[in-house]
Amino acid sequence: MKLLLKLFFFILILLASIFIVNALLFTPKEKNIPEVTKIKINTDQVKNRLAEALKFKTISNQDRNNFAGDNFLAMQTYLKKTYPLVFTKLKVERVNQYSLLLTWQGSNPALKPVLFLAHQDVVPVPKENIAKWTHPAFAGVIDENYIWGRGALDDKSSLLGILEAVNFLLAEGVSPQRTFYLAFGHDEEVGGEQGAAKIASLLQSRGISLEFVLDEGGVIADGVIPGIKPLVAMVGIAEKGYVSLELSVTSEGGHSSMPPKHTAVGILSQAIVNLEASPFPTNTLYTDKLFDTIGRYMPFTNKLIFANSWLMKPLITHQLAQNKLTNSMIRTTTAATVFHGGVKDNVLPVSAKAIVNFRILPGETVESVKEYVVKTIDNPNIKVEGQGKNPSYTSPVDVASFELLTKTIHQANGQGDELVVTPYLVMAGTDSRHFEKLTNNIYRFLFNYTKPDDIKRLHNVDERISIDNYTKVIHFYYQLIKNANQTF
Repeated sequence: MKLLLKLFFFILILLASIFIVNALLFTPKEKNIPEVTKIKINTDQVKNRLAEALKFKTISNQDRNNFAGDNFLAMQTYLKKTYPLVFTKLKVERVNQYSLLLTWQGSNPALKPVLFLAHQDVVPVPKENIAKWTHPAFAGVIDENYIWGRGALDDKSSLLGILEAVNFLLAEGVSPQRTFYLAFGHDEEVGGEQGAAKIASLLQSRGISLEFVLDEGGVIADGVIPGIKPLVAMVGIAEKGYVSLELSVTSEGGHSSMPPKHTAVGILSQAIVNLEASPFPTNTLYTDKLFDTIGRYMPFTNKLIFANSWLMKPLITHQLAQNKLTNSMIRTTTAATVFHGGVKDNVLPVSAKAIVNFRILPGETVESVKEYVVKTIDNPNIKVEGQGKNPSYTSPVDVASFELLTKTIHQANGQGDELVVTPYLVMAGTDSRHFEKLTNNIYRFLFNYTKPDDIKRLHNVDERISIDNYTKVIHFYYQLIKNANQTF
């Protein structure tokens, strides 16, 4: 017995030693940040130009028939007038009436082109939210610190930031070695099928192969992740898929005074309860990449856990599942969003329908989600229908394109707060997925400093971007083009 106790304590001490040593070695990786190229940005001019673009109601509604194309054409006229150098020096093509493809032709055909994506459209402002805005959503108001308006974050600051950067370089007389494409779709907020998808098909028909694509998706998290002091630049290397499944059931109607054991509403309600009670299995592939990077900046107690994930994985997974943000990173999520059933309080419903939205983790598919739902509901009387999009593939991080992007993010951040760049799984969908046949290197990142209070502004009330942040957006694209305009 004593021998067993000694062996137990020996193993315990050995494990503790391994844990501590691994945590001590779990330190930030060295960064070699080159000198920053400084540019003199006229703050008044660039903020006014963005504010003016925010006034155009380039709205994408879920009802595709409710599309005000004239607003898009009006904004494009404004862009051409505002950036004459860009629209005269670059080849400009209108794709499917409202999308734009600009080509800045390079001199070296041996260098693969780079493509920057941004979208012209914005989400609508619900009537019930109009009065809640500090400044009207489409007024383009500028105060001492911020530029306010729908699209300030998503995604006109990116679109105009790209144009500003190219305009700077043209004014400097830059003639690129590498070809750069600027692709501005008009329906990203409703899937991008008529905009970005058409641009991608056009480039594919021309046999174009790209070095990398950069779109929105990730941001610079500032105080968003607990326990992390540095800024965290989250670069999307993949994005979830999605499907909205309609669940429907029919039953015999009649008077509510003589109900069956379960009405159509009750049957369908039980199905949804079963789905919510049976979440999809977890997969920590993407959070492993995330915490391998940011865990090195955490307090020592956290390092003990993330440096020893080989043993602590069950605990890590359990903790991630407790938070709705991190839970969405480790599994396909289930969200019952719409329910219809019945017409009168004393009439038995003859049918009931519900819609359940799933955000699909890479590794699963629309079909595998349907199969899981049917199995979990376990009721052949409930019909399950719906179509969606599979998750994107995962782009590599051990390639020159990702290293170039990482270097540029550090340069644009400058000598301010410490920053770490990490790969990240994007929860939503972007236009970038349409370009998967043109390159393996698709990254999703917009140089927006995002604090906890800013997250709720996306697709919501009081969307805005700080003037200082917007100047850094311009600097980021300027620096990225300079860095990419060479062999790497």
